[in-house]
Amino acid sequence: AENASFHDAILLTQRMRKGSKQIHDKSDRLVNLKLAFVLTSPKLYGEALGLFAPIYRYLEEAIIERHGKNNAQLRCFAELMLEIRRYPRFESDIQFFLGKDEGGGDIALRTKKKATMSKELRDYLNHLEAIENEDPVLLVAYVYHMYMAILAGGFIIRKMVKRAMGLKRDSDDGIRGLSFDERNIDCRAIRTKIKHFVNVEMKLNKAQEERILEESIKLFQMNNTLVSTIHDSPTLKQICDKWIK
Repeated sequence: AENASFHDAILLTQRMRKGSKQIHDKSDRLVNLKLAFVLTSPKLYGEALGLFAPIYRYLEEAIIERHGKNNAQLRCFAELMLEIRRYPRFESDIQFFLGKDEGGGDIALRTKKKATMSKELRDYLNHLEAIENEDPVLLVAYVYHMYMAILAGGFIIRKMVKRAMGLKRDSDDGIRGLSFDERNIDCRAIRTKIKHFVNVEMKLNKAQEERILEESIKLFQMNNTLVSTIHDSPTLKQICDKWIK
């Protein structure tokens, strides 16, 4: 009983971070390695954004549009995600870096079509659909980690992208998905609010907490698999071929 009460005293967000620390650290190393590659080419960076934009789109549509009004536990997140939603902004960044395809179509629109996605990305989205069908509240594991990453570290990547791509200092073109400045959003306050939602306001039961802890690990496993596909990018192959020559 004493161990149980000590366990209960630890906030869920702390348990999420602790439980996923090993795989999270591995993910950070992998992302940093791949970032060094993708920042060598605007096209490659745009393709990398296209790997994760559909995940933000799925989460935002699920929480805001499908469950925000009818699910009492998710209502708080639905209101917040309206304020900080990322997908339209990532879509703008993808179009900025990739522009139009040969047929004149908007390449950013490809992030909406499963048929054009890699198997790894389709598997990721299918998993999100499966846990949404099991219990939409489980998507909070993904919302927590994916949005906290941008809120906490987006400004660092934003600076790296601007420098590597030679972007204008006074414009957010190409980095809108990583930017909050123009709306005067207090990232620290939003992060505190997200933690409060998970730890207190959602009133999660024990079963939901345990599943969210499991999904926290699953998230980084799937992120790592997705990031690893950058190695298979035709654009990266072209760049590597140039280096070799």
